[in-house]
Amino acid sequence: MAMELERAALELVERKVRGYVEHPGLGPDWAALAEGTDWTGKDCLEALYGRARLYVDGMELIPSSLGEGLCLVTGTAAVRGEDPSRRTAALRISALCLCVEDEMRLLHVHTSVQGEPSASGPERSPADGWGPGADLLSLDLPGGIICCDNSPELRLLEYSEGFLRLVGYTREEVRDRFDGQLAGMILPEDLERTRGQIGKQLNRGADREVEYRIRRKDGTVIWVLDRGRLVRKGDGKGAFHCILMDETQDKHARQKLQDSLERYQIISSQTNDVIFEWDLEHDTVRYSENWRQKFGYPPLPDPPEAGTQWDERIHPEDRENLYELVRRVKGGAPYAEAEARISNAEGRHSWYRIRITLQHLEGGTRRRAVGVVIDIDSIKRQTQKLRRMAEQDTLTGIYNRRAAQELIAQRLEGIAPGEMGALFVLDVDDFKLVNDRYGHLGGDAVLTDIAGALKGSFRGEDIVARIGGDEFCVYLSGVRSREILAQKAEEILKLFRRLMEREDRHCLSCSIGVAVSPQDGEDYHSLFRNADAALYCAKDKGKNQVAFYVHGMGWSERKGTTLVRERGEIESERGEGFQSGDLAGYVFRTLYEADDVGRAIALLLEIIGKKMRVSRAYIFELEEDGQYLRNTFEWCDEQTQPEIGNLQRVELESIKDSVDVLKERGALYIRDVSKLPKESGTRMILEPQGIHAMLQCAVRSGGTFKGTVGFDECRGAYVWTKEQVEVLSLVADIVGTFLVRYRAQEKAERVAEDLTAILNHQQACIYVVDPDTHAVLFVNDRTRKAAPELRLGDTCYRAFFGNDTPCPICPLGDEQADGTGRRIFSRLLGREVEAVATEIPWRGRRGAYLISCYPVEGEGGDNG
Repeated sequence: MAMELERAALELVERKVRGYVEHPGLGPDWAALAEGTDWTGKDCLEALYGRARLYVDGMELIPSSLGEGLCLVTGTAAVRGEDPSRRTAALRISALCLCVEDEMRLLHVHTSVQGEPSASGPERSPADGWGPGADLLSLDLPGGIICCDNSPELRLLEYSEGFLRLVGYTREEVRDRFDGQLAGMILPEDLERTRGQIGKQLNRGADREVEYRIRRKDGTVIWVLDRGRLVRKGDGKGAFHCILMDETQDKHARQKLQDSLERYQIISSQTNDVIFEWDLEHDTVRYSENWRQKFGYPPLPDPPEAGTQWDERIHPEDRENLYELVRRVKGGAPYAEAEARISNAEGRHSWYRIRITLQHLEGGTRRRAVGVVIDIDSIKRQTQKLRRMAEQDTLTGIYNRRAAQELIAQRLEGIAPGEMGALFVLDVDDFKLVNDRYGHLGGDAVLTDIAGALKGSFRGEDIVARIGGDEFCVYLSGVRSREILAQKAEEILKLFRRLMEREDRHCLSCSIGVAVSPQDGEDYHSLFRNADAALYCAKDKGKNQVAFYVHGMGWSERKGTTLVRERGEIESERGEGFQSGDLAGYVFRTLYEADDVGRAIALLLEIIGKKMRVSRAYIFELEEDGQYLRNTFEWCDEQTQPEIGNLQRVELESIKDSVDVLKERGALYIRDVSKLPKESGTRMILEPQGIHAMLQCAVRSGGTFKGTVGFDECRGAYVWTKEQVEVLSLVADIVGTFLVRYRAQEKAERVAEDLTAILNHQQACIYVVDPDTHAVLFVNDRTRKAAPELRLGDTCYRAFFGNDTPCPICPLGDEQADGTGRRIFSRLLGREVEAVATEIPWRGRRGAYLISCYPVEGEGGDNG
């Protein structure tokens, strides 16, 4: 897109400048100017040559795309008059172009003869003819425009008023404070990185795009996006023409998004985190007790540094990354993190994220740092996998439209002289009949089979992609002749017929349009447009045939655009299809943020069921005895009868064949229930429910089978794709994790209620006391009746014995807190009691004491 924009702007400026020089009487073509545009410097040639006839001997113009449809064109034109004795003038040109409704317009033009005084004044610096023009630099554009050299200092040659507003300095301050250097304005911690990025980008071309921070005059730090191009003169010297934009808000927004993703990853792996404390004064590290459980060997006492035992534990590719983390913290960085692969006792490397925060005590003295080692192995590998899947069509597994366009464009750019390439565009004829007969799920199965057959029919280096609902394309490199292409196209037509006959489906065919590069197009858009035109002709001639593009085939730009749009849209690209990453992320966020997990799970089953267009979605949970499964959640579409009432106790032994597969593989996939053995317990349960196809994913806790998340199809046999199985397994893992915790919480609450009921039915006064503060933490009903004014948090010696200080003989002493009773007279109860103190754990505390006071008969007790 940028290349097309630059080419159109270059052609427009060349045409208008030549007309301006050679035909001045006609004046500028105002039809090519945008509304409110001016052309400054129109009289500069007349001042030099008068009204003599002028000619353009040549132009050297450089276009630079600025984004948002804007393009800057700068350079010079060699202008001469009819009198050969007069010197040739160098006409400096700066033009700003804007694409308006697919038409390029001139937004602003500035022309001047090199050597004339600059309109910007002496302080702007003419920069030896490098700048984009004084008038253009003064335009009130967003951000700022600069011209700087290619030295390490990035010396500023010219810059706009917008640049000064961006940084908050005056021209004198830029000159005196920063010696006119952009490098002096960039934060030191960003400078070397910026220089390195510019150098790498110049190795690939003339464009640069970098981000760095600048501290404004008012002290605020802003993020700047710097986009520019290196323009070279005839002597080989070069200077950058750049536009600078303040992207601070966008940067912060992206950082917030990145932080959200990091929080997601932390929460996903929180159960296995290792906490550590680093004593920087003595350079020793202490880890939490779960280190040995995680890695299988004792914690290493030293921080990760070269020459220590860490060399044997860190993956060679990650050592420097982790060692740099340690150096940064030692250097005073308040926070740092890194990712590295660390091996366990068996030598297997897993991915971990190490985060360290420096702690400052009074006086700013650096004493220690705390950190966490987070297991991100499964998330890291899943992310890498999803990244690879990003270029795949979510239904068929072959390339999607965007990936195909990029890959084909790359092939065409690198095509060798004399080499031919060919693009096939295929459309399944009357595919609507398949959806009408088999439903969308059946149609998806057909598309999956077609994609697999096409993939297997071409070479590994050929690009096979799904580019529309029922539309595919194939790009072949190194084509030797059109005859070979015709043979290959005929093979595809036969392949379709064989595929449908083998699957006993409605007989379908396809139409194929073929365009050959370079004669039918040298870039992707041209080649695809012509192949699509040929496809349209094949359809128009009766379908089930091949058509090669021929110039003048009757292609209409309007018709072609509409045709491509209608056929080029895929459900997944509209946000309605099966998006694995979105679905798993949505499920996790919903459950994590839910106040009522049970209700959230029921809602998610409905959403997933509708999204996948299945008949039923449900969950079975294993009962505590481990012998039966119970249907606890269920969603059904309008045509499917609920079965939850009939499936409250399904004996595991009766479906052992299915349970064994779930335990071993984590998923059970049945395409056609009628193909199961008649004696199968699974078939005997599924068939009476009208189930034709089923997918179940295991719910596990600590590796132990706890139940299943399942999906039924009651309208006919169905092909579950590999992507569906994989993502639903991930969803089942997420749902299962939250479900297991939800049930554990319910059980804990029931146990707490039962224990409270037991204590309330005791005849003794029972209460729990904090041994350090003597605060009352719990009382049973008997105690509350005896001391109705008591509130939790009151001290036991005041509430029960009316004392202002702990009792002289307290049963909480170490020698008394062993379950042995001591007789004490309670003034509050008005009688002697036997107090028994027993140490117990209490709600995460280090320890608490359970006090039981039993009424006794007799005398001689100690006064409390």
